[in-house]
This record gives sequence, C-alpha cells and structure tokens, in this order.
Amino acid sequence: MTAPQEVFRRIEGEGWVVLAGGPPELGRKYPLLAERLVEHSDLSQIGLVLTAGSPTAGELQFVEEVDVLFNSNVEVHSIDELAGAPELGRGLIALLGGRPSDWLTACDAAGLDESLLGSVTDGGLVLASQAASACFGSWTLPGPGDDVFPGLAWLPGAIVLPGEADPAEREEVRRLLRDRDHSYAIGLPPAAILALGPQGQVEVWGGEAPRVALGKGWA
Repeated sequence: MTAPQEVFRRIEGEGWVVLAGGPPELGRKYPLLAERLVEHSDLSQIGLVLTAGSPTAGELQFVEEVDVLFNSNVEVHSIDELAGAPELGRGLIALLGGRPSDWLTACDAAGLDESLLGSVTDGGLVLASQAASACFGSWTLPGPGDDVFPGLAWLPGAIVLPGEADPAEREEVRRLLRDRDHSYAIGLPPAAILALGPQGQVEVWGGEAPRVALGKGWA
C-alpha cells in the first residue's frame, strides 16, 4: 500500500508548506493552527502577509491575530508591489486572497516563487490559503470550464482544489488522473489544512481532513 509520504512529495527545504482550503483564522474551524504556527515558525522573525489586492476584513482580522501571536508588527504587502525576488525571511509567510492567476503571475513576473522557495529552504513556513494553495501542485484548475494548466510544482504530481469536497468531481481532473502517471488530486474543503513538513511529515491542522484521489500508477 502506498504510504502518505510517497504521495505527498514536496520541494526540499527545512521549512513547512501549509495549504488551507479557506481563509485562515486562529481557532474556530482551524483549532490547531495557532499552536502549530508557534511550534513550527520562527517567532523571532516578523510575520509577513502577502495579499492579492486590498485585504478583506477577514484577512485583516487574521493579520491582527498573527500580530498578537508573534507579539510583533506583522507586515502586509500586496503582490502588486513586489519586484525582483524580494527577501521574505524565514518566519511565517501567509498568502491570502486573489485568484490562482494572480499568484502565478506574481511568481513568474515578480520572482515571488524564488523568494518563497528561499524561505522554505531556510526553514520558513509558507501558509497558502484558497486561491494561492491552488498554485502549488504541478497543475492548477482555477474554475469551472477552465483548462488545466501548469502550477508551481512544489507538490510534484498534484493538483490542488481549494474549497472542493470531492477532488475528482470535475471531468478535467478525472482526465488528468487517467492520463498522468503518479498524479493525484487534493480536495481542500474550507475547514481543511494540509501541512507538509521537512522530514516527510503529513499533518492535518484543520477541523476537516483533506480528501485525495489517486491517478494511475499507484500501488
């Protein structure tokens, strides 16, 4: 039988890659999140929140909660302001709001992917929620009727579907799973968080477990 560590392969690095199906909050639907952020983030580093556009009220609430948790001033930046692979540090980096295309454009044009990779390599924790989480597989599917197109491939072989209870509900996903060896789909319902650690850890930090559909080639 295939072990979870074989399926949920991820980029190398000393940090954590965390994917959330809904907007993050400390408590309520994510009862373990605050505790795990304290455990796995460098609290000597200022928390950094990146947003696609102006932050919503819920995103600002999360910023305030993280500010209290870190006991420091959490910095908030729009990805529209980024240029030239900025130094993001090795603390907590949260990616909030927007559409998958916003994040893929920023990763390509502004060098955000290089910066995030550097943070995880050095031991930082990247928390990608909703649309941002959809970019971290080998493929992404933004919405109904859209085509599957390449993602950042931080999780090789994966397609990540935030907000989806059934990861194989769409025909485009089923076709990908039929055609690609060792592919898989991750459904992240709004209360689900999947956390992948540097030593092969696969953990659920939310109030609901992610749901996985395996493609061909898995034992």
